Amino acid sequence: MAKSQIIKDIANGDVNLETSLKRMLIIASDLKNAKLISWVKNELYGYENSDDLPDYRKMHGYFKITYVSGYTKISDQPIGAAILPDNLQDFAIYKCKDSISAIEDVSKSDRCPILPYADLIPYLKKQSSLINILNFYMELPTSSFKKIVDCVSRELMDILLEIDSKIGNIDELDVSASTKQVTEINNFINVKIDSFTNIGNENKISDSLIAGKDINKNGK
Repeated sequence: MAKSQIIKDIANGDVNLETSLKRMLIIASDLKNAKLISWVKNELYGYENSDDLPDYRKMHGYFKITYVSGYTKISDQPIGAAILPDNLQDFAIYKCKDSISAIEDVSKSDRCPILPYADLIPYLKKQSSLINILNFYMELPTSSFKKIVDCVSRELMDILLEIDSKIGNIDELDVSASTKQVTEINNFINVKIDSFTNIGNENKISDSLIAGKDINKNGK
């Protein structure tokens, strides 16, 4: 069976993910699926509530520190999360809330973005009085942002394939289906969205800072 052009465009990379999600939003509106509409809007414009953040948007970074020990300065030294006291271990996981277009931009960069943690330096100094800490930050691998893009693309494709298999061509972005077909499609979509959205999960880092320019791409 020939697939809808919208599916071929995504598979061939002929359109960006933002455009594909906007097209999906029109279809979701026809289906009157609140979960799908919410997920698509969150991916398009960013998540406001970190409790709704899908698991694929939670990432581990690499802590790095610049410090002085005696007369020696050590710059950008990788360290483990164990350097943080127990009450700050949640900072080891970054929750990315930005729009998919911002994430795609970062995923294509040749430099890893960083998340400054200057405010945590006083807590680290309590752990060791033998060094003078000058800088502390988390480096976020671009591969983690690429993983978000891949996950959204995969889930979007699965949903579109299900709709296409039930009602045929959807290139006109005008879903015309029986009540039974819409119910079956919406049941599939709701189960799928529930599978990657863990509502009420314990919060880690709740603020995403790419759009606010607090994350830098130059590694410093």
